[in-house]
Amino acid sequence: MSWNVATLGQIAAIERDTVDPGACPEAVPYVGLEDIGVDGVVAPSGLDSRTLSSAKFRFTAEHILFGKLRPYLRKTARPDFDGVCSTDILPILSHSSVDRGFLYHYLRTDVVVARATSLSSGANLPRISPRLLLGFPVPLPPLEEQRRIAAVLDAAKTLIRKRSKSLDLAKSLPGHLLQEMFGPPELNRFDLPVVTFGSLILQGPTNGLYKPSTEYGEGTPILRISDFYEGRVTQLTALRRLRTSPKEVSAFGLSNGDIVINRVNSREYLGKSALVEGLTESTIFESNMMRVRLNGEQIDPKFAISFLQTPFVRRQVLNRCKDAVNQSSINQQDVRSIKIVLPPIDAQRRFAGAVAAVERLSSLQQTHLAELTALFSSLQHRAFTGDLTINTVERDLADAT
Repeated sequence: MSWNVATLGQIAAIERDTVDPGACPEAVPYVGLEDIGVDGVVAPSGLDSRTLSSAKFRFTAEHILFGKLRPYLRKTARPDFDGVCSTDILPILSHSSVDRGFLYHYLRTDVVVARATSLSSGANLPRISPRLLLGFPVPLPPLEEQRRIAAVLDAAKTLIRKRSKSLDLAKSLPGHLLQEMFGPPELNRFDLPVVTFGSLILQGPTNGLYKPSTEYGEGTPILRISDFYEGRVTQLTALRRLRTSPKEVSAFGLSNGDIVINRVNSREYLGKSALVEGLTESTIFESNMMRVRLNGEQIDPKFAISFLQTPFVRRQVLNRCKDAVNQSSINQQDVRSIKIVLPPIDAQRRFAGAVAAVERLSSLQQTHLAELTALFSSLQHRAFTGDLTINTVERDLADAT
């Protein structure tokens, strides 16, 4: 299929209508770069525009907002409201011959993002020049085809957002279930025993292995603090590797059922923890975390990791931490002294069984989300190369749902 090609400047305008926030007759929504998600969803910050100190750009519900600062972050949005935005965001208004949705999706393609990134200037805060952006080529099918492409990509994006929300809900269920079964630990309304975490530990806490960066690249997988979040190791297959000796692997090796706890970090991440599961090869852990091995006759690991995520434990960690200039820390005794509200082991295991079922659901949701994301990438590529046939799209979207 042969399409016309135009520059962005031929089919749209960058409208830098500057407004003095102090002169606004009434409060209007304000959008900063931080208010635009990586998925293109925009949510105004809630700030009163009249309290902002510097000039901003005005935009309407007809504009596309394009973040010129660090364009690789893909801060491009399609607002459905009027407002003002940071001057690091360019309001783009398409001509009547161009569908706004089509142009929005095109500006979010890998091709445009890579081009904008390569043409950015500034070492620390790279920006794309509006003049250069207006020179970007845009493939231009007939208007009806543009609308069809936009509708297809919108439908795929809607599926992704719904699946993401379902996944977020599934991930939050263990915390809700913990409170439902045992009540808020602060209240302990079932008068359960309160014990120290140390009394439930068979081995540890043990600090991990430190080696210089030159030793990374091959060898044994090593778990680092960036590899786990909200009680879960995110992706075992993506762990970095480290050259180690058999003695180091023996001393710092992880086993399924171990819990790791971050001991040195900013206050925000200090004490974050994860349950180790699914190991298929020898794996070690880094020095900025501790490893504990629990007495399974007293505490179930899934109950333990869920309890460690509670605000009740979070407050204890922050009360015990030592603050330095750039980081905070907790020590082994701090971890051992954490108070745990301990239900009977049979109740813990019932809770663990329910959590395992939720985790299976989350895994299915995650797989489906990955498939939808891959489908969107395929549709996006085919859309802007003229290879998006209606029969194929209907089949792909039907399969996705």
